[in-house]
This record gives sequence, structure tokens and C-alpha cells, in this order.
Amino acid sequence: MSKAADSRSHHPLRTIDASSRQNGQALAEFAIAIPLVLLLLCNLMDFGRAMLCYNFVCDAARDATRYAATHGADSSSPTTSNAVSAYVASELPQGLSSSDLTVTTTWSPNDNAGSTVHVTVQYNYQPMTPMFVVKALSLASGAQMTMS
Repeated sequence: MSKAADSRSHHPLRTIDASSRQNGQALAEFAIAIPLVLLLLCNLMDFGRAMLCYNFVCDAARDATRYAATHGADSSSPTTSNAVSAYVASELPQGLSSSDLTVTTTWSPNDNAGSTVHVTVQYNYQPMTPMFVVKALSLASGAQMTMS
């Protein structure tokens, strides 16, 4: 065998075996799969944050209604709609914006004992990684209670 033929058979590109081809295939599959896995994980975390917001909205509506019902006009420290809104904002979990929070308090017929108070808490949830074209989710809950 000549020296030229021998050097051609040891060329790095011609001596690729099956295991190195499989490594290249695994790398290509990983490059395709990792963005999908990361997107799935980010959306899973966003779903968890949305559930946290919804849980907060439900609990805050009940707590604010209880607060307003026990602090009526006959109370030693009567409350107002602004005070109920401030009470809800003080319970806002860290990481949620108070600018996306809306609290509506209504008394029927007035804020005396025997009347009813209705509090609605609404939060506009902004997803961090929107997979679909979702600008914001409006999460809302309300509660009603007879004043004591």
C-alpha cells in the first residue's frame, strides 16, 4: 500500500464510527427538546403564580368582608371603602402589584348593624411568559356578610 493511500484512510472525517454519529444525534435532539422543556417549566411556574393570585383574591374578599362587617357605623372604629381597600392591599403577597388590585365595597342599605356588606376583590394577573396571546387574566371574587 502506498503512503498516500494510507494517509487517506486515516483522515478524521472518514473514520467517524457509529458512536460519534449517535452523540451528534443526541446533541441535535437535545437542542430541539430543551426550548420546549424550558417553555413548559416557565408556563408551569406562571400557572402556579396565577393560582397564588386567585387564592389571594378569594381569601382577601372573605377577610375584607369580615373586616367591614365588624367595623360598621356602630363600631368604636368605623371603616370606609378606602380603609377596606387599604386592608386588602396590606395583605397583598410579595411580588404582586397593588396597581393591578381593585377593591369594591358596598353596604346595603347602609353601614349599620343588620345591613349587609359586599366586597369584591379583583386582580389583573400579568403572565411573565405568555405562551398564548394573553394580555392579562382578570381574577375576581366576592363575599357578602350581615353586619354585626
